[in-house]
Amino acid sequence: MNDEVSELSLVHSIETFYTGGSVEWSADGSTIFTTCSNVIKALSVDDGTTRYVIGEMDDAGHVTCAQCTPSDAHSMIVAYANGLLREYVLPRMTATEIKAEMKRQWKSTHTAPIKIIKFSPNAALLATGSADFTVKVWKLESQCCVASLKGPIAVTEALFVGNERILIGYMDGTVNFYRLKGEKKLIHHWKNHTSQVVSIVLLERTIAATVSRDQTISLTNLDTNEKVKTLPLFEPIESAILSDDATMLTVGEEGVLKCWQPTTGKLLRSAAICRCRVDLILRNQIRGQLLLASCDSNLYLVDEQTFEVSRQMVGFNDEIFDLAFVGADQRYMMVAANSADVRMYETRTWACHLVPGKLYCCGG
Repeated sequence: MNDEVSELSLVHSIETFYTGGSVEWSADGSTIFTTCSNVIKALSVDDGTTRYVIGEMDDAGHVTCAQCTPSDAHSMIVAYANGLLREYVLPRMTATEIKAEMKRQWKSTHTAPIKIIKFSPNAALLATGSADFTVKVWKLESQCCVASLKGPIAVTEALFVGNERILIGYMDGTVNFYRLKGEKKLIHHWKNHTSQVVSIVLLERTIAATVSRDQTISLTNLDTNEKVKTLPLFEPIESAILSDDATMLTVGEEGVLKCWQPTTGKLLRSAAICRCRVDLILRNQIRGQLLLASCDSNLYLVDEQTFEVSRQMVGFNDEIFDLAFVGADQRYMMVAANSADVRMYETRTWACHLVPGKLYCCGG
């Protein structure tokens, strides 16, 4: 006699947690914040589970970017496609109710979506860069706009130099340098690149490095406003950061993590991470790890010393065509989606491993 199923109950659900865009990492390294349509999801680094959600799914606008407040580990600024800015108070994990609370909100008056958010070193000023060609600088405490800096084209990157100056990179490869104290003044304008500026870092107090999709890094002296040199990187770069030893880590079109000596352009080491473009790299000093986000919404935790991938997280499965359980006691679940990589989930912990294929999956 066949047993009839009288009731079904949900045991486990694999949900979307990253749809592209901003990714942030808590200072203690325990939580990753990912944009997921209209909300930010806070993920546990250890097991990949969603701890809590910032915002509401029925909010009118999509999240365009977010940034943790450097002076407060329990605060985050979130920008929405409708120009709204919100500051959220993040919960302490020891609290009884783990929920993010909105502290305040204000309209940015940008006429296009905000693409970047940057804090000054003392966290008193907040810069918002938009596709409307402008960067607005805000006093965070009063939400007062103290500067509106118009550029030649859409803003792609910015970096405060101290608390009184700011470097702004644009889509066309140009960089503007502004003074914020007193009269808001353009100090200098550079055209060192032929494509979008993706990252700006300070190598020394007076030397700024701008990295571009034109496959170059340009070094500039901020005291003399003179270009020091331009060096080739041989790849369209998407993101760059500095390590404690003053080397530079980059990711880009090739899906390869690379370590450079930024003043000479010498490639020190590299490791292939995935077969698609990597859009973002973050670093957490406490964990000694790097976090990479790929263009197909996958996250990779990488050991900073060995460049070995310690964890993979699939943020968005899109269309799932087929799945099968394999191994003793159905230990693994193989999932075929519209990607060349097969998702292999360990059914006890639901940790995921991407198994490379040759072509896009279509079923099995």
